[in-house]
Amino acid sequence: MALEILKELHDIKTSIDEIDGFISDHASYKKFLEDRRTVYAVERKLEIIGECVLRIMRKDPFTQIENARRIVQFRNRIAHEYDRIDYTIMWSILKNHLPLLKQDVLLLLDKLDDPNVR
Repeated sequence: MALEILKELHDIKTSIDEIDGFISDHASYKKFLEDRRTVYAVERKLEIIGECVLRIMRKDPFTQIENARRIVQFRNRIAHEYDRIDYTIMWSILKNHLPLLKQDVLLLLDKLDDPNVR
């Protein structure tokens, strides 16, 4: 079970790192919105993050990821209500919430990578 959770956590971290790379040249919300390719790439990576969080919740409901349900809800919005995405919320997620999620994921990875935990 821990290996499955580990894989999902690595996928979340990789997706966050890729999003950081995608938006590194976009200092403003306006500039971000003007670059449709970047917007679509970020949407896809947020969808992957949400799916990974959902899988973790199903496999091990005791793994603590802050705002897990909200992350999954946003993933569902992207996947099923793509025409109702609020990009100001997405920008806030990118700037305010992804760095915190990355910290949580890194802590969980350290914990699961610890041979004394298994």
